[in-house]
Amino acid sequence: MRRFVGALPLAGQGRQVLSKSHCGAEPYHGTGSNKRYAADTDCLMGTDELFMDDDKKQQQRAIHLTIPPRMYQIPVTGVALGSAIGIMRGGRAASLRFLAENAHRPPRTVQGWYFYKKTKNYRVMLGALKGAAKEGGRLGAITTGYVALEQGIGGEWKEILAGAGTGLLFGAVNRGIWKQSACLGLVMGCILKSLDLARGWVDKTDDVE
Repeated sequence: MRRFVGALPLAGQGRQVLSKSHCGAEPYHGTGSNKRYAADTDCLMGTDELFMDDDKKQQQRAIHLTIPPRMYQIPVTGVALGSAIGIMRGGRAASLRFLAENAHRPPRTVQGWYFYKKTKNYRVMLGALKGAAKEGGRLGAITTGYVALEQGIGGEWKEILAGAGTGLLFGAVNRGIWKQSACLGLVMGCILKSLDLARGWVDKTDDVE
């Protein structure tokens, strides 16, 4: 018996019937020119569902992922701040190192002073870039750890607990300063919690007005 592929309309109805290959219905032959094919009621689908636009299908299949703004705002700010600190520290350290290395052989000609200053500037720029990469990466890792702890802990006091936990982790990596880092993390957590409470109060005030 021939298997039918596709869909044929039922007489007098605006619906489409799926074929046997889709839902396992057995075809049968009617009298006259009208031939109907039986199908389970579960296989009946509206014409709009069968001929849905590609855009709507893609929207239904799309996976929507919502990322909280704090997940990227805090780490990006940490990287930017760390890079600025690294540029200042790295450039100053490279300048002092160059002066110490060449203190016993100062240039004595105009051409010598030109190359001396030029080499020094190159060393300072290189040291500033290295310092920016080092400090920016370090502060970015710390802020990323803070955000991960904050999202993992949850709750009303998540900012304070995440700050203290980040300080303890940083102190464990850098031995000898765990007390200072824990206190600093706790203070930063309290500051962020205060800012969050202040923002909520401002939002409530705007809603009342």
